[in-house]
Amino acid sequence: MKKTSLRKRVLSVVLSATLVATMCPATALADEPAGATPPAADQPATDQPATPPADQTPATPPADETPEPPKPEVKPKPKPKPKPKPKPVVSWRSAGKIPGAKVKYQKKGAMAGKTASTKPLTYIKIKNDSKNIKGNIAYKVRMAGKGWTGWKKNGQKAGNGKTKNAVQALKVQLTGELGKQYNVFYRAYVVGYGWTGWGKNGEQVGAPKLAGIRAYQVKIAPKKGTAAKKANKKYNTKKARKNHLITTKTASEMSMRLSMAAKAQGQSSKTKWLILVDTHKNRVCVLKGKKGQWNVHKFFKCSSGAPGSRTVRGKFTIGSRGLSFGEDKGYSCWYWTQFYGNYLFHSVLYNPGSKRSLQDGRLGMNLSHGCVRLAIGNAKWINRNIPSGTKVWTY
Repeated sequence: MKKTSLRKRVLSVVLSATLVATMCPATALADEPAGATPPAADQPATDQPATPPADQTPATPPADETPEPPKPEVKPKPKPKPKPKPKPVVSWRSAGKIPGAKVKYQKKGAMAGKTASTKPLTYIKIKNDSKNIKGNIAYKVRMAGKGWTGWKKNGQKAGNGKTKNAVQALKVQLTGELGKQYNVFYRAYVVGYGWTGWGKNGEQVGAPKLAGIRAYQVKIAPKKGTAAKKANKKYNTKKARKNHLITTKTASEMSMRLSMAAKAQGQSSKTKWLILVDTHKNRVCVLKGKKGQWNVHKFFKCSSGAPGSRTVRGKFTIGSRGLSFGEDKGYSCWYWTQFYGNYLFHSVLYNPGSKRSLQDGRLGMNLSHGCVRLAIGNAKWINRNIPSGTKVWTY
């Protein structure tokens, strides 16, 4: 009975262990490898390793490939800044042909020609040396006996080079971008008159149909900025531009003055003075200089001889002078200056002994007894300033 009960107890223990191993595989055998996976309860155990779920499978690179290291981030190079446009450089040269002399270009506004020349210019040339700016310098002239030439540029001749067709007036203008950014100013030295006022951007300058030009100047200045303000103060004021054009229509006195000055250029005098008297237009022109270089110093009205007592005509010289005469005849003529015999320069008629009470103050007409009557101030100036020996030409 004892052997039977022992056997039962052993079988009971084995069955209990088997049942526990079946229900809890992880604790089945203590000596199994730690990583072994027991077979499913309803499947026999196998030697294959356990496979993880698909969504948990680690990515394994192929054995023959090595993963590339990440490329460093490349920053784009900054675009180079555009080079600033070069500033425009405005440069020019001017020249004028004087008969018998070489043509020389003058730079940046220097005088072209000669004020002391005995002959006027026969053509002009202007070259444009400007850089970094588009456009040109155009110019034309009025020739004596011919009229205006066409527009010229780049050193072309404006004028035909003949003395009989001397330059009397000119125009200058800028074209293209040069003309948009800059002004051109210019003036002329007129025979017997001197420098005219400044013309601007294509205006006429000179004395067309009246007198020739001996020299000219060209200045170019910006339209904006500090340089523009300076140029306008110098070239573009009312005073600076006065008489840039002298014509018979706009300045009859000026035209007579220039006509007399042109007439005087071929004359000589023993002094630095020369006096011309136009007995038809009743004008006196006092010039200073020398032959070929006479410039008008004084110009005023007079009254010359009436039809029955014409003023003597010809070339004479200044002689004696005095304070007054005529008191014994009922009038006073002041500051008389002799130029031939009894022919004198003197004032208009005043009442005897007076310099204020006029008896006959008319000027600009033929009414004297042969002398040349002047305003008292002009008579005094000649009396005090013109030396003896000075040539007087009446015509």
